[in-house]
Amino acid sequence: MTMSFRACAEYYLRQWYELDRDLVAEFSRGPVTCELLSDMSSRSKYGVARTISGHGVPKFQPFADMLNAHRSTSMTRDNVPAVIGDALVRMANYYSRQFPSALSKAFWMMKGHPVVIYDSKAREGLQHHGLPPGDGNYRVYFNSWFTIFDNPNTQHGLDDAVDWLLNSEPANGLRARYGTPFPELEKLVRSDSFRNRIVDIYLFYYRGASQA
Repeated sequence: MTMSFRACAEYYLRQWYELDRDLVAEFSRGPVTCELLSDMSSRSKYGVARTISGHGVPKFQPFADMLNAHRSTSMTRDNVPAVIGDALVRMANYYSRQFPSALSKAFWMMKGHPVVIYDSKAREGLQHHGLPPGDGNYRVYFNSWFTIFDNPNTQHGLDDAVDWLLNSEPANGLRARYGTPFPELEKLVRSDSFRNRIVDIYLFYYRGASQA
């Protein structure tokens, strides 16, 4: 199955309203708590709690402490792989295992683009594009992901998808349902973080067709 960039943009806008909007607001509002990480990781949301060793809400404390230590860290394309890589090693010291999906999701909620969310299905999409998927190496995954993101065909597709989405019936319906002023919606949809997640959805559903 392959989804067009337009379909991916519509898909993520729904996901933004139904899931990510509240999480991003919570991660941005103040210190990250165990309760917030437990909520993000729950089966009803991102389903990554099982990848983090331990039991109950308190198990997230070292994870929360690490994220809060990075609240003032400026994330750039140059330093994201090092920051995430170091965080993965630090967390492995506490939990005896790495959990790149949960960790990168939390960093994205807190920082947005250019953090790249590590996802096993997106790794398959990278492989279908002939790119190394990382196999647990976040820096390799990050570099391959940005090879797709920076591709002129991708950027053209994202431009088209964003312009289409802003004038689409699905977006107008969501905007009305949630009471979002058009300038607020436009700011969201034209942001680098929104484009970031369109590419995530595209890679997640990519199954070997030519990039469009």
